[in-house]
Amino acid sequence: MIRFFKRYGATLAAFFVGFPVCAALAQDTPTSLYEEQRQKLNRNTVTIMGSQAQTAYTEFAQDMQNVLDDLEGDGLRVLPLLGRGGGQNFLDILFLQGIDLGIVERDVIDNYKVKNPALFGSIDNRLRYILKLANSEMHFFARHEIKKLEDLQGKKVSFYKPGSSSEQAIDGILGACGIEAERVHADTDLGASMLRSGEIVAVGRISGAPHGALTGFTAQDGHFLPLDEENLPAGCYQKLMTMYLPAFLKHEHYPNVLAEGELVPTVANATILATFNFPRQTERYQTIATFVRKLFDNIDKFRDGPRHPKWKEVNLAAEVPGWTRFAAAQEWINENAGKPTAAEPQEKLTLAFERYMQQRLQSSGAPALTNEQKQALLAEFTKWWQEQNSRPNQ
Repeated sequence: MIRFFKRYGATLAAFFVGFPVCAALAQDTPTSLYEEQRQKLNRNTVTIMGSQAQTAYTEFAQDMQNVLDDLEGDGLRVLPLLGRGGGQNFLDILFLQGIDLGIVERDVIDNYKVKNPALFGSIDNRLRYILKLANSEMHFFARHEIKKLEDLQGKKVSFYKPGSSSEQAIDGILGACGIEAERVHADTDLGASMLRSGEIVAVGRISGAPHGALTGFTAQDGHFLPLDEENLPAGCYQKLMTMYLPAFLKHEHYPNVLAEGELVPTVANATILATFNFPRQTERYQTIATFVRKLFDNIDKFRDGPRHPKWKEVNLAAEVPGWTRFAAAQEWINENAGKPTAAEPQEKLTLAFERYMQQRLQSSGAPALTNEQKQALLAEFTKWWQEQNSRPNQ
């Protein structure tokens, strides 16, 4: 044995010393390629929290994937995720690893500040908005025995999921009107089933119309409760106007519930695309900036084809009170100032026309309009609109 090592020791030593190097070299190439690919995919992917499948939130996220996904080479990947609504999306953006973006309501920051000021008091510095996506209309779909919002007093109402934007909005609206309903938490399908069976008298949801969770209802199931000065308790509508915008639900949104030409007044909040305030020097900031530029550069592609109809209302330059815009988004806005990013007056013009049409329909008592009547009314409205906007400010 001694002679063996004297004779072959040097050779064995060289072999065993070289073996780890050779083994490492053999493994190094595939390991490096694997790691490189892993880093590249993570670097080029953004996640967006939506809500349940049948919601405007998730439709928005899916539309962004369909338009912006580019899996060729080093392209951007958009990964929509099912969530639990805007309230939970707010928390997920703040605290959950791997979440870049989420769709929330404008007042979510204020709601959480009130709920837990010690935890969320300075949260403004941690969140940023990229753009306003749409106005989210408030929907109260109720059984026929419920005529007005105040009839919900003491009755069972679905507030959707705990902590959702819908629950927060329902709390705020009922609270402003002094109405106390019995809270029930039910998802989309369960809520619809409970309403039809009479276990609950109404379903409340806030989301861009048409809302997939409500399109399955018919006029036999119930109706939408009007939210305006005439149909709300005294002083309630004025309170709501400090928090929301006036809006309408219409036949085009829910043709199985509303007759042609029928409008139901309601209130609306702003739905926004939000992100964490990543520091500029970080990799995630650069990834979100890439996403923002691609989204803004291609915004016209969202207004045509099988996309959510609310994309037609998007104005990239629209500001969101109480929020600060993500730096890369604001830089794009500044660089493209003056360029047409949307039909600027469209949202305002549409709302004004709907108000005008509602007044005319109420005064005439006509339940529906033919196409010829609509065209005549539109021409009359256009003249009225021009007269209104040509007057000097009072």
